[in-house]
Amino acid sequence: MSRDVTTSVGYDYIPWQCRLRGKIDSNDCVAAFLEERLNMGLNFILSAEIDHKKKGYKFGFGLTVGE
Repeated sequence: MSRDVTTSVGYDYIPWQCRLRGKIDSNDCVAAFLEERLNMGLNFILSAEIDHKKKGYKFGFGLTVGE
């Protein structure tokens, strides 16, 4: 029988007009998420994830309209 254990540490930081989240885990995976408020009801989003063990990455961006 094999047991897989993963440990992760994350943060959530909210300065004036944006939100920054991040995570790192014991599987060599690092992720970050930035949400910036541009105007009332309009948010810009950036996200990225890097998996060092599998040598893979993901990147995304978007706009959210409305609350």
